[in-house]
Amino acid sequence: MGFSFLPFLGGMSRQISTNIEDSKKFQREKDFRMDMLAEEEATKMRLAKSAERREQTKRQKENATLLKAVGYTDAQAGWIMQGGNATVSLYADWGAKAYAKGINPADILGSNLVNSDQQDPRNEATLNSVLSNAMDRPDEDDMTAQPFTVRQDIMTGILGEVKKPKKVQQVSSTKEGWNTALNGQITARMEYGEDSQEYTDATEVLKFWEDKMAAEAKKDSEAADKLKEGELFSKSSRPAVMRSAYTHGAKQVGTGISVDLETGIYQAIEGKEGQAIIANYYTAEYLYAQAMPLPNQPDVKDDRMMNDAKNLKATADSQLNNYSADVVASTYTKQKAKEQFATENYFKGSYLRNHFNEEGELFIPSMIDILKANPVFDIGDVVIASVGSGETEQFKIFTYTGIVQDMYEDIKVKFHEGRVFDPNATSVLDFPQ
Repeated sequence: MGFSFLPFLGGMSRQISTNIEDSKKFQREKDFRMDMLAEEEATKMRLAKSAERREQTKRQKENATLLKAVGYTDAQAGWIMQGGNATVSLYADWGAKAYAKGINPADILGSNLVNSDQQDPRNEATLNSVLSNAMDRPDEDDMTAQPFTVRQDIMTGILGEVKKPKKVQQVSSTKEGWNTALNGQITARMEYGEDSQEYTDATEVLKFWEDKMAAEAKKDSEAADKLKEGELFSKSSRPAVMRSAYTHGAKQVGTGISVDLETGIYQAIEGKEGQAIIANYYTAEYLYAQAMPLPNQPDVKDDRMMNDAKNLKATADSQLNNYSADVVASTYTKQKAKEQFATENYFKGSYLRNHFNEEGELFIPSMIDILKANPVFDIGDVVIASVGSGETEQFKIFTYTGIVQDMYEDIKVKFHEGRVFDPNATSVLDFPQ
């Protein structure tokens, strides 16, 4: 079977022709799509620019309305708006402050180009013309081309004495409010003088707080003598009893002690610290006696004053524990005692009353023997004594208070029992409780 080349060539030609047509068709469709995309993008850009212009126009209208409302002329507003939104905000703020100072905001801007009676700044048509001509000039740095300039004399009047509004100060009490008002009045007098409105206002504020204090004092005074349940003393009489108690305590412990009658804090000269602490026992004893029921009111006692007495005694107990331990720690060591024994067998000039031998060892009597012997002690003296017997025996540090702390048989115990004695201790906290 023979091959015919001519039919083959004819078929190939038709196929090439078809491919060319398809390629042209594809290119036309591609170009069409690209044109459509380009047109769509251009449409979006036009819409965006249109929206931007509308927003800008809206903003310009708002700015123009704001500036004219503040008090600027049309020509001034148009010139200010060319500086942008920040400039508009600045001039609007200046205009508001000008009004607050009684100054016309339009006076802030002076014209460089208006220089004749025919070109009166109040003539809007003239100024608009000036503005148009000035903006067409190419030299932006030439001040003569600017239709307006800020007047320094006007701005000094607007901003020269501007003060930030003071933050309202909160006060927690009438007394604090009065103190604040008094300071305000003093400041107003120093800064503005007594003839100023500021001083008059500050004086009125001070009077408000003075009246408020007087009203509260009257209210407290009326309630002062109303006794509460469980009280023998009123609010007005209680302080007098407390001051009497503090004075009583100071007198009982001898000289060298003073007391603050308002706070009840005892102060002592050097070497009298123990007596100052013990004064609190006498104060507590006095308060306790005052708080006891009266003969005609056997069921009524002052619970509040009794609690004051108990708290005062508890504080004195703790302080006296530390005091007596400090006396021992700062006075006694075996070595000190051995060195002292050459002249004395006790620590002369110290509140520690124990004797010692030539080896520096302390003689520690029992508290029972001390009570029976009834030796002479001064308030604040310290002695180490044994309590208990056998396995329960302990060496304790005692302080003579001069006031009954306990009873042993029929003997009044006027010693306060403190910490456990440790011959090796060198500081207060080394002695066990």
